[in-house]
Amino acid sequence: MFELNKIEILKSSISELSIYEREVKASSIDVYDDITKDFIENSIYNFKNSDKLKNGELIDNELFEQYKDNATLEEFYKTLTQNITHKYFEILQCNSRVPSAEIITLLMSADNTNYLAVFKYTHKTMLVADKMQEEIKINKKSSLFVSKNHKADEGFIIDLNNYTLEVIDHKYEVNGDKEYIFKDLILGATTQYSQAEKLEIFTKVTKNLNDKYIQEDIDKISKIKQAVKNIVLEKRFLNINDFLDRAFEHDEELRKIYKATLLKSGLKEIDEINIPDNVLKKYLRQKLITETGIEITIPIDY
Repeated sequence: MFELNKIEILKSSISELSIYEREVKASSIDVYDDITKDFIENSIYNFKNSDKLKNGELIDNELFEQYKDNATLEEFYKTLTQNITHKYFEILQCNSRVPSAEIITLLMSADNTNYLAVFKYTHKTMLVADKMQEEIKINKKSSLFVSKNHKADEGFIIDLNNYTLEVIDHKYEVNGDKEYIFKDLILGATTQYSQAEKLEIFTKVTKNLNDKYIQEDIDKISKIKQAVKNIVLEKRFLNINDFLDRAFEHDEELRKIYKATLLKSGLKEIDEINIPDNVLKKYLRQKLITETGIEITIPIDY
């Protein structure tokens, strides 16, 4: 959703949220330190390229609007950071299934637009930090610096002009219910499916329908696999409507069944699903059972 070209980091802070502490411990981050800057930029890049990323928007802007008109940008950022980290801390203190964490918050600008970014790291991937009075530099000795592939466990980026957002969130048991902490309990946002969720739904639905309606019909199974393979090789993604047209070109009844089930599961005809190479490989080959009961694997176009 966000291109984020030529990012300028305006402010940054890190907050430690621990079940063993009575309050949030927060420090500002030295955004001019090269190692720290690289760490933050890699976090943003890996967040943006995750297949777990969801696009969405805020349902209730109250948390943002009540400060925006009566504060400078830095005051606005400081108030938002305190509200978000303290809300998370309150949830953590009352729910043992929510892990302790460190949260990095960023105020950044790109293409004349200001963004608030929040990245959460559980203590399993503890950030190592060098304290310099009230400022912190990220320490390169941290295990997160083994490669540039380190990722925040969860987080979000919000466009402060229109309150659209990108979020990666996991469900935790909160007060007896499974909840998304960032999306539902702190932000109050609505989101679309992530690429990972779309792929999971598509895979599950097609497998169940294949087992029910196609079973061991080799020609129909081959037609479905060829449709997925050809669309992805042509477009680098799978379009649901294209899939239905090609897989069931001569079987309108099956097309209607698959379409209805996919739509009922939350997918849309216009949805585009990224198919990773390791998943696409499954659509390049098919298994056959010979008359003697031997299972063999052959290319799908054989």
